[in-house]
Amino acid sequence: MSARLGAQDMIRIGFGWVLLAFAALGAILILRYLVRELSFLRFPETQGKMVSCEPFLGHTERVGSRASVPFWTVDARFTFNVNGTTVEGTHLSNLAPRIVADNWHMADAPPGSILALCSEYGPGTPVKVRYSPTDPETSYIYYTPPLRDWPWAVPPIVAGLVGWFLVFGIPLFRR
Repeated sequence: MSARLGAQDMIRIGFGWVLLAFAALGAILILRYLVRELSFLRFPETQGKMVSCEPFLGHTERVGSRASVPFWTVDARFTFNVNGTTVEGTHLSNLAPRIVADNWHMADAPPGSILALCSEYGPGTPVKVRYSPTDPETSYIYYTPPLRDWPWAVPPIVAGLVGWFLVFGIPLFRR
């Protein structure tokens, strides 16, 4: 027995398919992002040594009428050898630690977390370095999962769930 769908059902199902398409596109982008980010874990690892690690007050670029924003980060330098050549790296992590100085007092002195990071990686400290085999200057001491970038993944996931229920209904409540 086939039931005819009304106009509201057709709109609901059509909108559900649009949401599912958005979710599919989001899933593709999430997978591409993960492959790119996690490729770092396949980089070769070697022993290196810290040269310097100091707090650095940077500023974001001014965009249009939006003002430049000060932030604290780490200016790090370390050396390591690749095939007999000494290479200097400048990135502690794949994600630079940034703490926005959201008031003028905070711009006066580096936050404690930045100071702690600098004391942990003082000059002469031995470190394990991961580097790109094709471009050894692309190197990091540790990997930070890019959790700050994950909020953009929430809308496709929610859209997929809503779209699924709009198209296929909720089987648990059907009789």
